[in-house]
Amino acid sequence: MRKGTRKRLLSLCLSAILALGMDAAPLYAAEYTDSTEQAAKNVEREKDEADGGSSIEENTSPIEPKLQTPAVQSDEPAGIETQTGDAVILVTVGSTSTEYRDIYEAWTAANGKTATVRLLKNVSLDNGSLTLNDPSSDITLEMADNVTLTKATSIAISVSAGSLTLASGTISAPNTNGRGIEISGGNISIQGGIINAGQCGVFARGGEIRISGGTITAQKDTGSSRGVYATGDSIVKISGGTVKAYTPDTPEGTGTAGLQATNNSKVEISGGTVSSNYIGLTINTQSGASAEISGGSFSGFYAVVTSSDSITKLLRPGYAYYDAGGQLISPRPSGSILLNTATVKECSHSYAWTDGAQTHIYGCTICDTIDESRTHTPGGSTDCPLCTAAHTVQVDTDGEITGYATLAAAFEAASGKTATITLLKSTTLPDNTCLSLNHADSNLTLQMSGNVTLSGSAAGSGLINVTAGRLTIDSGTISNTGNGAAVYTENSILTLNNGTLTAVKAISMKNGNVIINAGTVQGVCNTGTTAYGIYADNGTVAINGGAVRSSGSAGITHSGVSINGGSLTINGGTVNSDAHGVQIIGGGSAIITGGTVSGSTYGIHVTGGTVSVSGADTKVEAGNNRGDGIYVGTSGSAAVGGGTITSNGRYSIATDGGTVEITGGTMSDGVQVNGGSALISGGSISGAFGLSVDNQGNATIKENAQISGTSTGLSVNDGTVIIQGGTITGQGNAGGGVYGMNVFPNGKVIIHGGTISGSSSNVATPYSHGIYVNGGSVELNNGIIKASYKGADTSNTIYNYGVSVGGGEIRINGGSITASCKEGSDSTAVYGWGVYINQNGKAILSGGTCEGTSSAIHTNNGTVAELLAESCAYRDSSQNIIQDTDGSSLQGPIYIVKVKDISGITWEMTDLVYNGQTQGPVLTGDIPDGVTVTKTGDSAVYAGNYTASAAFTLADGYSPEEYVLIGGDVIKKDWSIKKAPKPSNTPSDTIETAYASRKIADVTLPENWEWEETAKTLELAEGVPTEAAALYKGEDAGNYETESVTIRVTRAHCPHSGTEIKGAKEASCTEAGYTGDTVCTSCGTVLTPGAAIPAPGHDYSAQVIRQPTGTSEGTMLYTCSRCKDTYTESIPRLENNGDVLPEDIPEKGIPEGLWIAGLKTNYTYTGSSVKPSFRVYSGNRSLQEKRDYTVS
Repeated sequence: MRKGTRKRLLSLCLSAILALGMDAAPLYAAEYTDSTEQAAKNVEREKDEADGGSSIEENTSPIEPKLQTPAVQSDEPAGIETQTGDAVILVTVGSTSTEYRDIYEAWTAANGKTATVRLLKNVSLDNGSLTLNDPSSDITLEMADNVTLTKATSIAISVSAGSLTLASGTISAPNTNGRGIEISGGNISIQGGIINAGQCGVFARGGEIRISGGTITAQKDTGSSRGVYATGDSIVKISGGTVKAYTPDTPEGTGTAGLQATNNSKVEISGGTVSSNYIGLTINTQSGASAEISGGSFSGFYAVVTSSDSITKLLRPGYAYYDAGGQLISPRPSGSILLNTATVKECSHSYAWTDGAQTHIYGCTICDTIDESRTHTPGGSTDCPLCTAAHTVQVDTDGEITGYATLAAAFEAASGKTATITLLKSTTLPDNTCLSLNHADSNLTLQMSGNVTLSGSAAGSGLINVTAGRLTIDSGTISNTGNGAAVYTENSILTLNNGTLTAVKAISMKNGNVIINAGTVQGVCNTGTTAYGIYADNGTVAINGGAVRSSGSAGITHSGVSINGGSLTINGGTVNSDAHGVQIIGGGSAIITGGTVSGSTYGIHVTGGTVSVSGADTKVEAGNNRGDGIYVGTSGSAAVGGGTITSNGRYSIATDGGTVEITGGTMSDGVQVNGGSALISGGSISGAFGLSVDNQGNATIKENAQISGTSTGLSVNDGTVIIQGGTITGQGNAGGGVYGMNVFPNGKVIIHGGTISGSSSNVATPYSHGIYVNGGSVELNNGIIKASYKGADTSNTIYNYGVSVGGGEIRINGGSITASCKEGSDSTAVYGWGVYINQNGKAILSGGTCEGTSSAIHTNNGTVAELLAESCAYRDSSQNIIQDTDGSSLQGPIYIVKVKDISGITWEMTDLVYNGQTQGPVLTGDIPDGVTVTKTGDSAVYAGNYTASAAFTLADGYSPEEYVLIGGDVIKKDWSIKKAPKPSNTPSDTIETAYASRKIADVTLPENWEWEETAKTLELAEGVPTEAAALYKGEDAGNYETESVTIRVTRAHCPHSGTEIKGAKEASCTEAGYTGDTVCTSCGTVLTPGAAIPAPGHDYSAQVIRQPTGTSEGTMLYTCSRCKDTYTESIPRLENNGDVLPEDIPEKGIPEGLWIAGLKTNYTYTGSSVKPSFRVYSGNRSLQEKRDYTVS
């Protein structure tokens, strides 16, 4: 049966039964849904609810139940007795009440209607929450005595639309995550009854809650719970009833609250009781929540709490807090916490005079109610004549003194003027209010009488905001207890000549100017917030005196002065902090020429910008072993030219990827280059370790640098150091040895100059090292390396090493190395090695001087010969090359020289014959670098005998003390150039000359050859040889074996190379012509005779010059095409041809009828239109166009 049909039948049956007055059997009010399917869905929903978090957060929306069970309907307004006696719920809609055994069916029947749902017996929500989601729903939930609606897990009732009223009964959701009612839309009204829940009695994420009666309780053993929790845009209105929360095992610190409001929710309380064993009422104003309280009682460890604002701001105007004894709490609370118990009701008022903006106000000090009848505008410059109250402040403008009730009024009156403002009474500004100076023409001086203070709690910018003009503070104390500054300045000028400024940021500046001449600037915070004496975001800060400092909670990076992109100049005074004395970030810069800068962690901390320190009296200090005097991060740089920089336990200066340049000053706790780079050209650096280079750092040490360490002068752990000058000293009493320089496996040092020395004074371990190579590499090109013992006489063996190599490698290319003991030492045993190479070390020697009291050079790794670089040798003090180098030691002094061997260089040449080019012997063999060769006689052009010489000397820069020549110094060689056989252009012994050459002189010879004078006039006959002598006259004459040649010259016959035509005549039409003779132009001989040209005769063409007609003859003209001779003939008169032209007459005669003549059928394209021409005949009669015919 279809659903609709079944419903209609059920309805008809019910109507019939009622009409007959019969008792109705139980019928289904709606179609039955399979209970097995619904149960499965309910189980799944319960699982989802049980998986919800324990915090007050949104849970999965419950599934609306579909299962409906049989019910009995009645039109009676009163309750109906069920026939079966097992009814649980009674739903009343209008005048109709229906009994249900299933809560979900009853709830579904009421949803969307104005209905009352009454529970007659205890009900357990085993198949999910009850949901109210129809906007037209208006349900009142009531219960019989001692009846409870229970939801074992999660949410009992969820409301997203419509209206729900709880009138009586108990709703229980005891689970740890349990919530009695959750509302996200619509509204609920608690008029009576009880709500008990584990996590939250009522959870509101939207909609409106009205509580006028009943009790709402949230209680669980551990964690936090809330009687009412409001978030989102929800609204809570309490006029009666009780709201409470309790966590027995954790009474404090858990977040448990009677009512908590957050995230833009609104609370109105006019009555009732709100309590918990931790917080009664908490309003998170920072997240946008708000409250207005005009009644009610609140209790807990904290009765009322706000996240930021004063709890007084929660009160409706005219209302106040009263304590447990009913006494007005006075003075009114200004903080964000009220302890124990409080009740809110109308204020009983405590009146006093207060200062308004322009008036003296007679108002309540508790609730701000004002007696307008007694409020007045003050007069006079000092005391008000109306209330005898002294003015708070005076303004002196050009000698005219005016009194004002408030600083705000004084600032407003002085705006745009040059004036002095004197604060006469200590003043506390209302919370989150400030004084503003925003006129560009303002030039104000603020001073305070005696111990007068200006205080307040302002967040955001500052207690005094200067955004234009100039403010000078001469005296007094300004204190901001909020999160803002004492003075905030932007695009303006602030000068402190005296007085005290105190705040989290005592001075906060953006794009302006701050000048500190005296006084105290104190940044302080103990709540975990960073404190700053001065915080500058761009702009300039100048400290000429006074004290700037910051202090606060441990572990927070406070700063005396923080420069973010701006500039700082310190010429005097002190800057101090519990963390950073001066912090430079964001590309800022600082120039410090005087004063003292100190920090418990870092004196100066540069991570993004530059700092310059100079001045003899300047001091930079780090107060504990956590930081450095100056710290330079990756994007920072520091320049030190003077002053004293110290650290208690770390380094005077340390880089962490940044750069530092030191030209002066005193650094008594060493310098560390930990990444980044350092350029040291002056100053005094000392400490246990004078200079340490780590983490791939780079350092360059130049002349005038002084670096010393009581243990090690220079320690290179990981990085590169270039030493060009200066003094590096390890000198002290350190145990285990003293090192001028110590190089570890990842270190690299290149030494071009300077002095490095190690001197121990420890009598127990008297070990001194000038340079100790413990790994890595060292290149010594120049400089002085020394090691010596300078302690008292000792029974222990003294070891001095100029250079000691325990690992790694050293290349000694120059410099001086010595190891000695103090004069007059009576110690038991003294050893001194200039260069000492251990088994794991390596040395390559190519220059320098070595000397030691034990030996100049000693190796435990092979022989001393193996230490020499290629082409190097040892030389003694007598300038002799030491040949015996197969041992492990050499006594000194020893000079390591570079050998320049020229013994393999010789002159080489082949047989040379004159060729007109420069020639000579060639110097063969490799000439060593640093050797200059002077060659003479090694080249010539002309034939002859010569001597070549080569002289060898050391080039400039190659000192004889460092280099030596072996193999002689001059090489000579005799050599010669032979004559060539003959010039390359020697003429042949026979010449056949042209017919035009009539004499020997007419015959041309090659360049630099001439005919003998007596032969030049000889005549030349055709075909007859003539002998003549030719001589070589070139500039290199004399360099050839043959320079004269006899030549047979034969003149050629005439070649008839030029001809002309003579006797030529053209033929005419009637006379013969002649071609002419071909004749040689040189000798006149007729080479080819001419021939006769016959007369060709006339060549006539005919032209009709007059057409014949039927009545007259025509005329034909004949013209010769060559000579233009002419004659004419008559054309006979036409017979029977009519008008037909002779040239139009066809060969077969004139046809009858119409015909066309003279039509041209082919044309050449010209780009213009063409109209063919023709003639039309009818028989022998000519027709005319348009008269006789038309053309189309």
